[in-house]
Amino acid sequence: MRPDGAECWIHDRAFPVKDPAGQVYRIAGIAEDITERKLAEESLRESERKISNLVGNLPGMAYRCKNDKDWTMLYVSDGCYEITGYSPDDLIGNKEIAFNELILEQYQTYLWEKWQKRLSEKLPFEDEYKICTANGEIKWVWERGGGIFNENGELLFLEGYIEDITDRKRAEDALRGKEAFIRAVLDNLPIGIAVNSVDPNVTFSYMNDNFPMFYRTTREKLAESDAFWEAVYEDPGFREEIKKRVLEDCASGDPERMSWVDVPITRQGEKTHFISARNTPVPDQPLMISVVWDVTERKRAEEEIHQRNKEMEILDSFIKTTTTKLELQNILDTALEGAITLTGLEGGILCLVDDTKKVLDLSAAQNTSKEMFDELSVSSIKIGDCLCGKAAETGEPLILWDNASGSEYATHESVRNEGIRFHAAFPLIASGKALGVLCVFARNDFKPTERSLAMLKELCKTVALAIENAKLYKEVQKHVMDLRREIVARKQAAFEIQKMNKQMRQLAARLQSVREEESTRIAREIHDDLGQALTGLKMDLKWLEKQSPAAQKTIKEKIQSMFQLIDNTIQSVRKISTELRPGVLELGLVSAIEWQVKEFQKRTGIKCSFITDKKEIQLTEDQSSNLFRMIQEILTNIIRHANASEVTVNLSCKKKSLLLEVHDNGRGITPEEIENVNSLGLLGLRERTYILGGTIELEGKPGQGTVVKVKVPMK
Repeated sequence: MRPDGAECWIHDRAFPVKDPAGQVYRIAGIAEDITERKLAEESLRESERKISNLVGNLPGMAYRCKNDKDWTMLYVSDGCYEITGYSPDDLIGNKEIAFNELILEQYQTYLWEKWQKRLSEKLPFEDEYKICTANGEIKWVWERGGGIFNENGELLFLEGYIEDITDRKRAEDALRGKEAFIRAVLDNLPIGIAVNSVDPNVTFSYMNDNFPMFYRTTREKLAESDAFWEAVYEDPGFREEIKKRVLEDCASGDPERMSWVDVPITRQGEKTHFISARNTPVPDQPLMISVVWDVTERKRAEEEIHQRNKEMEILDSFIKTTTTKLELQNILDTALEGAITLTGLEGGILCLVDDTKKVLDLSAAQNTSKEMFDELSVSSIKIGDCLCGKAAETGEPLILWDNASGSEYATHESVRNEGIRFHAAFPLIASGKALGVLCVFARNDFKPTERSLAMLKELCKTVALAIENAKLYKEVQKHVMDLRREIVARKQAAFEIQKMNKQMRQLAARLQSVREEESTRIAREIHDDLGQALTGLKMDLKWLEKQSPAAQKTIKEKIQSMFQLIDNTIQSVRKISTELRPGVLELGLVSAIEWQVKEFQKRTGIKCSFITDKKEIQLTEDQSSNLFRMIQEILTNIIRHANASEVTVNLSCKKKSLLLEVHDNGRGITPEEIENVNSLGLLGLRERTYILGGTIELEGKPGQGTVVKVKVPMK
């Protein structure tokens, strides 16, 4: 106790003092005040207690260990039990188990080598690895530590901290799984998706496979900053135009403006493709979600519809012209212009046959060179010479798909110099006689479609008839003029006047008859059922022939003549695509086919059965109309060609497809007849099937009949 009453600690040391005889005669001692040292020791013990409590309450495991391959523990905090299932006493000094034995074998060598390298550089170490706990559970742990060195740089021991990260690793695995799922979904969507920056220098942080594909480029070309514009839009002018527009639309923030429709994507030597796209800003981030989808098929379908409408307008205009006007030159000019427009080619010529000289004279021309026009104007084309003359001679169309100027048919100097790549010649035939030839050509590599050429071929039949009518009209005019001169010259010759009047009436009647025939022909093309009516008439005549007595030879000859007339008429009738809807279809397709089958059997006497597993089928008007017309055409062909006694019509639905099968037991269609490009009936069936997006198969066996199978998707 100090004088001031404060307690203090002293350290007292005493030793005996001896006399010469060796006897202790006094005690000497030294007292040292150690109060400050004792306070420091107590403070240190308190600090260690607090640190021990703090370390003991950590969620992980603090440790001190030797730098040996067992990682022999010198100190382990209480958190080791939560992580390993072992108590500190079990691990310290490897009493129950060495810590290295807890580490999975595949990590042991790796960690040892990595730790030694870091310690040699006196750097801390850190890594994640797996351990096996006392109860056999596998856990992920994270360890961070370092070496403790003395003043001489010698390694004394290791100290560090180990934490259980199993839950975090599982969460990361789950997140990676979700990310993989989302990427799999995005990669398999039928649209292109990308996440990209909103600044002008476009950079992508993600894109699925369809994104570069729809833009007709690759991931590699889009990898660099701002490579998007140059990789996607080859044309520099269009590139700057679309870039300016897109950036302005994105800068506006208006969702309506950040949507672009039917943007053309062009590549040299390839067909133009079309895409539509939409950008959506990511909230609170400088990113955009870009979506793109390919609309090429829709655009081409629209163009196809536009082209067909254009074709129908051309045909309608031409038919009106040829049926309302009889001036020959007007007909020729209109026909040539319509042919060029219909095929999309550059130019053409139209030549008429001079029966006296047996040559072709140039009568109309469009977009020919002056040299070609001048040569053909003064030099007629001989029948059999050049492409036009050969078509007139054979009566068949001739088509040169490539290098027409260098072909064997280019017999005229001007034609060889014209540089024509595509050239086609169509004879104009009426009443079995070639009246002229219509030629169309292109100097570039453009090729017309097979459909447009087929339509032009049919158009030429109308042109030929119109030319025949115009020539007849011209003859009538000539006769009228001759008659007028005869009247003036022979006012007193009443008999001759009457004779000429009779001729005029006959000619006028013939002209009216020709006009009526042309109107009837056009009406036949509009009404699909005329072919069937003619077939019925033929059967009635067949019956009438059987009923006529053998002695009535005159009647039989007349009937045979009528047979020939009907056969010729049937050959000229062809079905055309129509949007007219038969009235019986109002009852539904199943009912309509059932009615048609009964009518067929009633009128022809051929046994016909209808099999279906559906009371009714939901189809569009176009589908119902086309399928019904196909049934009519198939049954008509059976009457004309099959010589069958039984017919079965089967209608069913499988996997969203409509299946139509027609079987007959007739003679069986031949492969040559199936492949015959001049068969208008089969051409019509294939065309209707194509319109419906389906398929058609024909199979015939000699003496066993024919099977027609039609499969179309149901909409």
